[in-house]
Amino acid sequence: MTPRPIVTIMEERLREYRGWTNTLLAKTPDDWLYRQVSWSECTIGWHMGHLAWKQDIYGLIYVGEAQQLDADWKTGFYSEAPLDIATAPPPADLRATFDAVFDRFVAQVATLDDVALTRTDPDWPDGTILGALTNVMVHEGEHLAGIEALRWTFTTLTPAAD
Repeated sequence: MTPRPIVTIMEERLREYRGWTNTLLAKTPDDWLYRQVSWSECTIGWHMGHLAWKQDIYGLIYVGEAQQLDADWKTGFYSEAPLDIATAPPPADLRATFDAVFDRFVAQVATLDDVALTRTDPDWPDGTILGALTNVMVHEGEHLAGIEALRWTFTTLTPAAD
């Protein structure tokens, strides 16, 4: 039996991780995307925008594709700064961008072969594309946990008034 290409396995895992995130987001009303809590500056929308921004950056670094998100997106969803909700994209735009950047990133990954995945480059933060893909999955899991914690807070600790 011929082993499956690692790029196929990585593509499947990326989709699996995003599937878990999408399952939660499908149950998340738009008015929760930028709802704030006292214990975190990160909203569900920030988690979504941040994941899109990182995947856009990884497409540039590892696959050489031009970034699609502009400097304003980075300003809003960079790791070191809280999101200014007044300038945040509307929920429909955020959701569409979140999906489009992921789809483009996975399509970029699918063009690679196993040799490209394991090539090293001293300028790459993760050493290899395979390392980067592993990091992308871990990163998705971190933000999935943040989204889950916010949703739990909204449904359990601070339910909306009827």
